[in-house]
Amino acid sequence: MIRMSVSSGSYYEAIKVFVEMIGSRDWIPDSYTYEYNIKACSDLEFVKMGVLIHGQTLVGGFGSENFVQNSLVVICMNCSRAEMARKVFDKLRERSVVLWNSMINGYFKNGYAEEALGVYNLMADEEIDPDCATVVSGLPICG
Repeated sequence: MIRMSVSSGSYYEAIKVFVEMIGSRDWIPDSYTYEYNIKACSDLEFVKMGVLIHGQTLVGGFGSENFVQNSLVVICMNCSRAEMARKVFDKLRERSVVLWNSMINGYFKNGYAEEALGVYNLMADEEIDPDCATVVSGLPICG
């Protein structure tokens, strides 16, 4: 239900179902439940709720999942909390190319072109191979 709600843009419904799920103790959320609810919070710019849901991922043992970590970075960037996103990013030991792209794109969208280039350069320094999305994100920054 949560996935369907988020996919159809019914973000409030997704969060409502999640809260009911947590409260009932009858259902156990999985990593996708968290990911979709963090996305709903991101699109609604509910950063505090997103952070709370992320806290639940840690309690549930899903905090190390790449897509859950990426979702938290995205919500922070979507809610203009670039500093918070950077703190999360810096704490992660394993960074997927998707996470790097989220940081680069998030910085750029928030008006921090120099920081976006800095992350791009750090990515190169750490010998992470860029993908098409990295290049697409990087080109407007250079302009």
